[in-house]
Amino acid sequence: MSNPESIGVFYREMIFQGVDMTSDTYVTWESIVCPPDSRRVNGAKVDALKEEFDKAMPSTSTKSAGDGVALLAAPRKTTHRSSAEENAAIHERRERSLLDFRANIGFMCELAETLDLGGFTDSVQRESARAHEGERVLVILNPPPKLGQIPWEMLPLDVEKARAFLNNYKDSEDLADAEKPRVLLDIADVVTMAPLLRRDSDPSIPHPIWAPGAGMYLVEPWDTGKGDRAVLRPVDRRAWQEHISSLGNQAVAPPREQRYLADRIWLSEALRASAGAVGGAESAAASITRLLYIGHIKGSGDTSALLLNDHADIFGLTEVEPNGFRWLSAMDLIKGTTTWREKKYDRINRESASKTGRRYPHGERLPMGLCATIDEYGEETVPAVAGWDLWPMPPRVGLIACHSGSEAASVEPFGLAAGCLEAGAELVFATRWTMYTDSAFQVLDPSNSTHPFNELATKVDEFLQSETPIEDMSEWKRRKLENWRRDPTDVANAPITWAGLTVYRAPDRAVLVFHRRCNVRCV
Repeated sequence: MSNPESIGVFYREMIFQGVDMTSDTYVTWESIVCPPDSRRVNGAKVDALKEEFDKAMPSTSTKSAGDGVALLAAPRKTTHRSSAEENAAIHERRERSLLDFRANIGFMCELAETLDLGGFTDSVQRESARAHEGERVLVILNPPPKLGQIPWEMLPLDVEKARAFLNNYKDSEDLADAEKPRVLLDIADVVTMAPLLRRDSDPSIPHPIWAPGAGMYLVEPWDTGKGDRAVLRPVDRRAWQEHISSLGNQAVAPPREQRYLADRIWLSEALRASAGAVGGAESAAASITRLLYIGHIKGSGDTSALLLNDHADIFGLTEVEPNGFRWLSAMDLIKGTTTWREKKYDRINRESASKTGRRYPHGERLPMGLCATIDEYGEETVPAVAGWDLWPMPPRVGLIACHSGSEAASVEPFGLAAGCLEAGAELVFATRWTMYTDSAFQVLDPSNSTHPFNELATKVDEFLQSETPIEDMSEWKRRKLENWRRDPTDVANAPITWAGLTVYRAPDRAVLVFHRRCNVRCV
């Protein structure tokens, strides 16, 4: 039994884990009352599932949709505008499991059958039946990386009934009145297990404690001079600016006079001021207890990085793009300036070896007022400061961008979500896959005026402020699922957006040791 970051909500926890080996994949599940159970699955079958699901996820194309708004919340790689080929790729996904109702049931049945998960869903249902008033079932996912992007909450509770539904309604166009198969989300809340962190084994690092406070807002905090990297539609961008202004001193954001632009130096000053660090910005009017980023994220694992208004003059571990931007990476959040000298000489050597004359700017500007000095050996150096000291994160973080929670699909569970957790967060709301922006939904359904991507960002902003964030996220997903069940043709309620959201949860996992003589528990 646990009370995970929620007031008045008690959970019966079920842990589901998996690992990919050379030729097989293993999955296991257990709870306090459910003995450990496991399955071994042929790796080729798991690969086939992954390949099928990959076809359902939003296209990896990063071309612009025109009018200054991208189709994906991912960086552009070309200067071309939206093409017929790209639009065709979007429409092709209408027949896949994240947009098509029957395809979704069929794929999730195939997943359950291939992995032989009847025992798992039965165990969750037993936990749900045992739950008393005020208790909920919490499924904690640590899936095998090959299947790390799958929305497990859509797993059918009864595969036989789900298959019967598909057979009975295979030729029916109207599913509005049909009884739909129940899924895991109907009876359980689902979160993603955070990777092990420093504080889990080091009692000197305090566990973060959330309390209502100010929020930091980073809403498209960059300026390309063109607007071709925008992920929000202009009307939604203006609404966010008005919302931030209405919060007064309960919102910390880049100044309006600076067009809401933020680089990593401003971010460091504001976060350190809130954390009480000496020398931080004096402009933080209230303690920051949440951070919301809406923008672009690229890469996965240790190469995952988000876009701020950083240029070649600012030091960072990623290289400067041809357009002059340097992205803030997960490794920056960990290493900070600790590898400054090594990185400098690596860049000098790469410039010397380059046959094209490419430059590798090192960046002279550093957070926290750090600057280069000459050490006793006559070498240039800067103080070694870890990333979590430069950018101490608040207890809750939301990363609304493409594949911001890449950890679950990585063999080594590290990325921006893990970087934020290591830097002080307890909950990180992140996305499992590339997100379609609202311009892409206009391609899917020109008659639909809803903005699912902006709705996702708005809801995460609410979850970050809630006393019951996990419960609220799950209830929102259930409402979206019910809306989709009522009208399976409505792409705005299809799981291609809302099921892509997960929350990485890092509760207090310090080991408690009971001392019999003194009758106390110690960390």
